[in-house]
Amino acid sequence: MKDWSHPRLQNVDAAKDDWDDLAAEAQAAYQRRYASYPDLVKLGRISAEDARADLLAWRAIARDWHWIAYGDGEPADCNTLEQRMKALDTAVERWIDFAANEGGSLFPADQRQGEAICAMRWWAERERTFFCHYHHARERARRIHENCRANGHPSRGERLAELQSPQMKAAA
Repeated sequence: MKDWSHPRLQNVDAAKDDWDDLAAEAQAAYQRRYASYPDLVKLGRISAEDARADLLAWRAIARDWHWIAYGDGEPADCNTLEQRMKALDTAVERWIDFAANEGGSLFPADQRQGEAICAMRWWAERERTFFCHYHHARERARRIHENCRANGHPSRGERLAELQSPQMKAAA
């Protein structure tokens, strides 16, 4: 199996279990692509077909990590795994090129972005049937979310949204 780390990444292993950051990076990556791809297609830097495929994959990645982290919505369809892995492979390659071009002076946010992308790719590899087991993020999240629902508790996403409500902020 490929090594999904890079010499510039300090601690990918720590990033792989920070589901909130992975969900945030997945959503941000989708939004960046959604905003930039129309112009890149017009300039001929990416084909419309490639842009569409990448956007669909990143939408699935963002949906999947949002479900894993917060229990809201539905996880990505397992049939999208190969497309998600391809999109993450491309993102890892782009990030490595970006890091190489920066000549050793990455901002912490850029460093975290690379770690998150590699961590998402690491998890995607383990989603394959051969690797998928009780400790995979999807399976762990499924058990957590099902336990909350079975016991009448709100999802983590619902609890966080409640904490952001004006009433809760006023009470704090």
